[in-house]
Amino acid sequence: MLMLFFVALDPKKLQEKASLTKGSTGSLLRSYLKTILANPESRKIFYFLILNMWFMVVQMLYGVWTNSLGLISDGK
Repeated sequence: MLMLFFVALDPKKLQEKASLTKGSTGSLLRSYLKTILANPESRKIFYFLILNMWFMVVQMLYGVWTNSLGLISDGK
C-alpha cells in the first residue's frame, strides 16, 4: 500500500503506467470490435445492442427532463 502511494507521487511513473494501460486497452477493444464486425450475425447483434443502448439513454434523459419515474426506471 505504501509503495502505491509513492508511485502515485511520481508523475513520470504515473504517466508511464497510464499510457501503457490506455494503449493496451485501446488495442484490445479494437481487436474485439474487428472480430465482432467481421461476422455478419454478430454484427447484427452488435448493432441491435447499440440501438438499445441509445434508446435507454433517450429514455433516461427524457425521464429526467419530465420527472417521470416510470421512464427513468425503464431506462435503467
